[in-house]
Amino acid sequence: MVRYLISRQSFHQSVERRRSRDGKNDLEWSYVSRCKKYHFHVYCTTELVKEAFMKPWDFEFEHMDLREFSNLIQNSLEGDEKFETFVGQRILVPIVAVYMGKLCFHYDLETDLRDKLELSAMWCNISRSPRAYRAFFELLMPLLQDLRVVFTVPKLRMSKITPPPHPNELVMVVIDFLVQLLEEIMRLEPDFIVPVKGSIKNLQTELGFLISFLGDAPLRTEVDVTKNILSDIEVVVNQVGSFLCLLFSTRGDMSLSLSDILQEFEPLKTKIKEHCIIVPNLPGCVATKSSVISFFTVDSLLDDLEDLINYKADRIVPVMNQIIMLYEELSLLRSTLNYLVVARHLQLEELAMKTRDLAYEISYVINSVTPFWYLALRLPQLLEKIHLVKMAIQKKKSSSIDAGIPEEGYPCEQVQPQAKELDNLEDDFVDFKDEKTKIADQLTSGPLKQQIISIVGMPGLGKTTLAKKLFNDPSIVYYFDKCAWCVVSQTYKKKNVLTDILTSTRNHNRETITEMEEENLAEMLYKSLKGMRYLLVMDDLWDMKPWDDLKRYFPDDRTGSRILFTSRNRDLGFSDVVNELPFLSDAECWELLRGKVFQREPCPPELLEIGKHIAAKCRGLPLSVITISSILANMQKKESSWGKIAGHLNEHIFDSTNNCVHILKLSYQHLSAHLKPCFLYFGVFKEDEAIPVRKLISLWVAEGFINKENHRSSEDVAHDYLMDLINRGLVLVAEERSNGGAKTCMIHDLLHDLCLRIAKEENFMGGIENGYSKYSKAMNILVRQRLCFPRQFDPHDHSQLGCRVMDLWGSEWYSFGYISGGIENMVHLRYLAVRQNLKLPLIEKLHRLEYLHVKNRDEVEIPDFVLNMKYLKRLHFGGGARFSESSHLRATTDGSFQINNLQSISKLLIHNEMDAKVLGCALNLRKLKCKLVSQCPFQFPNQLESLNISLMRDSGPDFPLNLKKLTLLKFDLSWEKIRTIGRMPNLEVLKLRDGSFKEKQWDTEEGEFQKLKFFELNNVKIASTACAEWNPISDDYPKLERLVLQNCYCLNKIPSNLGYILTLQKIEVYGCAESIEKSAVEIREEQQEMGNEELKVIISQWRHR
Repeated sequence: MVRYLISRQSFHQSVERRRSRDGKNDLEWSYVSRCKKYHFHVYCTTELVKEAFMKPWDFEFEHMDLREFSNLIQNSLEGDEKFETFVGQRILVPIVAVYMGKLCFHYDLETDLRDKLELSAMWCNISRSPRAYRAFFELLMPLLQDLRVVFTVPKLRMSKITPPPHPNELVMVVIDFLVQLLEEIMRLEPDFIVPVKGSIKNLQTELGFLISFLGDAPLRTEVDVTKNILSDIEVVVNQVGSFLCLLFSTRGDMSLSLSDILQEFEPLKTKIKEHCIIVPNLPGCVATKSSVISFFTVDSLLDDLEDLINYKADRIVPVMNQIIMLYEELSLLRSTLNYLVVARHLQLEELAMKTRDLAYEISYVINSVTPFWYLALRLPQLLEKIHLVKMAIQKKKSSSIDAGIPEEGYPCEQVQPQAKELDNLEDDFVDFKDEKTKIADQLTSGPLKQQIISIVGMPGLGKTTLAKKLFNDPSIVYYFDKCAWCVVSQTYKKKNVLTDILTSTRNHNRETITEMEEENLAEMLYKSLKGMRYLLVMDDLWDMKPWDDLKRYFPDDRTGSRILFTSRNRDLGFSDVVNELPFLSDAECWELLRGKVFQREPCPPELLEIGKHIAAKCRGLPLSVITISSILANMQKKESSWGKIAGHLNEHIFDSTNNCVHILKLSYQHLSAHLKPCFLYFGVFKEDEAIPVRKLISLWVAEGFINKENHRSSEDVAHDYLMDLINRGLVLVAEERSNGGAKTCMIHDLLHDLCLRIAKEENFMGGIENGYSKYSKAMNILVRQRLCFPRQFDPHDHSQLGCRVMDLWGSEWYSFGYISGGIENMVHLRYLAVRQNLKLPLIEKLHRLEYLHVKNRDEVEIPDFVLNMKYLKRLHFGGGARFSESSHLRATTDGSFQINNLQSISKLLIHNEMDAKVLGCALNLRKLKCKLVSQCPFQFPNQLESLNISLMRDSGPDFPLNLKKLTLLKFDLSWEKIRTIGRMPNLEVLKLRDGSFKEKQWDTEEGEFQKLKFFELNNVKIASTACAEWNPISDDYPKLERLVLQNCYCLNKIPSNLGYILTLQKIEVYGCAESIEKSAVEIREEQQEMGNEELKVIISQWRHR
């Protein structure tokens, strides 16, 4: 216990350090009071473990494996009947201890019993000695009378909890605890349980239903309405608790007690029926409210209902007709929802939220484990609610048409003019010298016809600041006859814009023209510009509608007039001249920050390093630099003070001024309903994480965010969503694909923080989490499912049977071997990704699975049921997988065998032509990554578009003619095989890596590689020589855009005639022979002499990804 006291002292010292660091005098004891002694004991445990050089996460009481702990107790005291009334009774003790900890920590309840037991349990977990286990159990025995308190529903001291939990929640926690005890008792199977095994199962079922009912809408409304039925439930739950408490001291006649308890449920269920009938028109589950108006929840619900109907689950067979009717009515309701999105008026927002909340309520009912009679009671009520919503929508729709409600009627949260892009702050410090020179040249030169020039970029880059610099530049003012400025913003008003334009020319009095009619203003503007060379700046343009509405008032007299737009959206449809504003470099950020903080004074040496670090953390965004500069300028110039700012940069930026939040949030508010959940979902990923686009799209589809469109795949629609977000400046392309598309993407740190804040404010998916907390949450879901007990279902939280995504791919903390149990119950999963070996039979029931990613270490066999999964699209095994012998047999003997929806497989091990026959049954397969274990001639499916092959030889299979992308790894081929590839009519991307060619010279033939856009040679050997020749003829590679050579010491040079390819944009040379580098430079110089400035040549020893 000496080390325990030392840890206690260390704990208080750490709290004192936290208090002094954060500058909060009341932190220490408010922190301890809020956490009770729970975190204190966890801290002591962790410190003791660290002293013993152990891994803290192996022994933290908060996260320890209860079953392992129970087994240790059982093994240490095996056969010692002095300490238990039945074999295994002591295994129930840790469940009690953790339950008490949960009550005290989460519900602000205190009990000396809990503190005593937890300290002893902590000591057991650290020492793992029989002596400690014996002391733990001895401590428990004298406290049996006090232990009865634990088995009853405690009274909640609501005043000390913020925010207060729902009254039902505590009852649900108690029931959950009781069910866990029953599950352990059933697992132990002591002799006295056998006669009452059926009764205990019935008791488990009844308790499970109570939890489902406590989470449903009829009991999650006003407390005054539910207090009577909740009191009745507490009475029965306390009786069950008293019964289980007796197991710690006596066996008695369990059959009589159980019979009496089960009889108590019958009148309780009668009262529940009466309660549901009395209050039929209640609001949806209050725990699932969200402000995100998106209808992906309705689409997901329709999928779930379709599953229930198709698979005829036993529990819904008696109410199948009602389920079908629910599906049909909901489908009709869904068809009207687009009107709510398009109309975008405040009067319809309430209906949109009602529709979404109704979908959550229906999801809860159909996904919870409830008896037939309850479904029969609730389904008609849900049908009536759908009917009422449909009528309300139709009524609003009719009244809106009659009243002529304007389409863009939502009130938008506007930024005050003085806050716009923080103009006043940026003007003196953001230079934009290069961009200003370039755009000034665009304004004052070029064609005489009217031309549109755009400045685009993400919010906070300084678009408005740059436009102001250009507008006020004396040379620009002198060049144009008239210059006008207007701010369009989200809430475009035609008359206001016309007034702004006329008054900004300084020829009209605002008070006079404000009284004029809109038509007269337009006529006056047209006449004032007729025959003039004018410059119009339209700041903060969000879409094309304002320009389409105004352009007829701007005459094009071929005088060299220019229209300058600033916009967050680069895809406005104006193709004249688009200037995408770049991010600042780290050096530019530092210069901006230094100038704002120190003005003309030098930066103190001790602040130089931390100052540059803060500037770099702004990630090139002037808005971040300016905001944080204002904070630093008004605080002590000390390294320790600046260090605190650097540690929580985004938090300080958001909290320092509302302007920053407003500027960024406007972009979110302007998103259409289907894009909002997609954008907020970026908060799931870690800050600065480069997100694979294919994974992101798969997750969006799996979560149900993507609207269904006829004749288009969900992935294609999702890709359009992503491009929309990229064009709006909200998402950045981190790495491009070989074909020019986005390979990985990311969002700026400030926008990432914005996603988390909005998700929390609007309760999107219960408040999204990332990093360790995301994986911890996923683990908790699986642990609950392993217990096979229905917890409260919250569709926003995605934490129960309705969970659609389980992504443990990036987790470094968990091994799937520990959580394999329970996955079979998650029947709504669409996306499953795990790091280590997965017992594939566990996923057989996951019939809705669309994406399966397993980072297995050893080769696995793909079971037949996986190929039969109706919705499975992508199948990935990192360590390789093979088809089974039974699949081979079906592919050769069963003419009806088809793999319906599978579009992508990797990494498939192909042993013989039988594997090719199985592939031939995958009619929708488009992408394949494989390894040829043996060389045998066979034909790949012709519909393949992307093929990645390892260990290819001349004797290997033929290539499908429809390929667009081909990657060969560790190959050994003749040039004749390459010529075969060259004749493929649709090939656009060719990557040759870590392989060799047999001949010394590569002479291409006429007509080869006619559509190739990307060509990569990486670590390729040519006949073991360092002077091999590559001799393409002039007509080869007519559409080549990008050439990449890496670690190629075998080639003599890059053919000079490649430089004459009109489409060639970039040549990249990494770690190659000097002769290759020289030839690349010569090609660039020759092209520059011919006036081609577009060709880029990159030469480096390393390729940065």
